[in-house]
Amino acid sequence: MSNSLATARGFSRWISGAAQRAARYGTVLALLGGTACSSTDKLGDYEPNDGQPPPLTKLNPLSGPSSYPNAFVEDLGLTQAEVNSRLEDAFRYLFVDPETRILKERGTDQAAIEDTLHEDIRTEGMGFGMMIAVQLSHRTEFDKLWAYSKALLRKPSGPVTGYFTSFCHGGDREMPQFPDVCLDPFGLQQFTMALIFAHERWGSSGRVDYEADAIELLRLMREKETTNGGIKDGVTNTFDATSLLVYDRPTNGGAQVTRPSIEIPAFYQLWQQATGDEFWGNAAQKAREYLRQCENAKTGLMPVRSDFECEPVMGGDYFDSEAYRTHLNFTLDWIWFGQEDDFIRRHANRLLDFFVTQGGPDEYPRTYTLDGVPQDKKFDQALMAMNGAIALPSSVQERTQFMQEVWDLTLPLTGDNRYYPGILHMMALLVLSGNYQVR
Repeated sequence: MSNSLATARGFSRWISGAAQRAARYGTVLALLGGTACSSTDKLGDYEPNDGQPPPLTKLNPLSGPSSYPNAFVEDLGLTQAEVNSRLEDAFRYLFVDPETRILKERGTDQAAIEDTLHEDIRTEGMGFGMMIAVQLSHRTEFDKLWAYSKALLRKPSGPVTGYFTSFCHGGDREMPQFPDVCLDPFGLQQFTMALIFAHERWGSSGRVDYEADAIELLRLMREKETTNGGIKDGVTNTFDATSLLVYDRPTNGGAQVTRPSIEIPAFYQLWQQATGDEFWGNAAQKAREYLRQCENAKTGLMPVRSDFECEPVMGGDYFDSEAYRTHLNFTLDWIWFGQEDDFIRRHANRLLDFFVTQGGPDEYPRTYTLDGVPQDKKFDQALMAMNGAIALPSSVQERTQFMQEVWDLTLPLTGDNRYYPGILHMMALLVLSGNYQVR
């Protein structure tokens, strides 16, 4: 389908969705501007109305796979001691060493992950930071990151109460260095999953009630419109009630647009376990169906942004840094739930077969059209890291080469552009070492 036709279809669906919602709620739908942040320790109380799921007060235990593949040992022949040392070095580089760390202390009990290139704080990085901390049992860093997020990123009042301020790609592929202030669903989902994992590992009887905070975020994502008495000032749920897909932004007046990189079915499957709510299991299935439609049949590349039927929309009809995260989402689904999933293996093979044609590990470009035409020929170590992660479910002959490239990445990375490559490299290390675990 041509870009112009896809754009027209996307705009038509946006208008249709907005009109339907306006009729339903009798409210004017508008994009929401940024509001000031203030400090708070309490996430708030969301009271569901009739027709909503019963109040959730406790989380059920999670169950994951009986074992986790350790590609560094099993495929590359490294020792466990070498793997453990590399994980420690990578964590120290990101979180501890003054010259290279992206974790910045804020007083005695708060810390933030800084996007060192854009000099801002993103929920993406905060959520990834919390996930890294919980997987490697660094509770102090976890608590500091969550304390900062609640105090300084969480919206304290108005229809957006409970959502978190972040930055999103503005939809202008010519100027990605100028992201928009937004409420990014990706970071919100990372927060939720990390808090559930924290409750599993550490319990919730200490200074931070991880269980209660996770429950509030689960309710927030699903019940925001109920809490607000409809769509107010354009603020929506995080998940569309019909398609069960995640909105590109939960303040878009119901536009039927999402991003492959924010659909994380493995998380939703665990949320069903934790809550007993079939909504989340159904959301996992819908996300999988959506992702299976979105890949380019030739290259396996995913768009930055699309409508709910996987037609790329204006400003999102290409593959670049934000779409790299989709590799990780597929790999997690394979590790936790789908090691017999032939589609994930085929998707991984299609991607790696494409990148094999693009040159060596420090040669392939960082941005492409979806059918594989290079757009920006600069190299990005973040893409190398995610290609290594998606190599885990792959069966192509060259899969170990992609894994080896992750291992061989020299640490520490330096310079302003060390945030995204560094944090995705850490995620790839967790995946390939068998340390991205459910419990």
